[in-house]
Amino acid sequence: DSFKVKADALNNSLLIQLRGFFMKSEVELAFYLARKEVKKLTDGYRVILDLDGMHTDKAIHRSIQSKAKRVFSTLGASNVKSVGAISRMPQPKINDLEYFAFESVGFYPN
Repeated sequence: DSFKVKADALNNSLLIQLRGFFMKSEVELAFYLARKEVKKLTDGYRVILDLDGMHTDKAIHRSIQSKAKRVFSTLGASNVKSVGAISRMPQPKINDLEYFAFESVGFYPN
């Protein structure tokens, strides 16, 4: 699992790329590092949120997208664009073990 957070001052954009499975604390770390990278950009920058390689369900993807829009809009972004195969992701069947895994790390969509 890995994430990449990089400011591109020349194009006034920020890339946040998540690959693999992440706990909520790891996603929070990526957002923290992204806030630090924003300082290299000017108001009106673009955010590209790449969740294509993130292994999770649609609800968590949407939660991360929503948070990114909320956070970066308040930090001066003009546009937050999400890319990834979200619409093609298979909807996993939730069994008791999968539910427990999400519940135990406190990763809820809202």
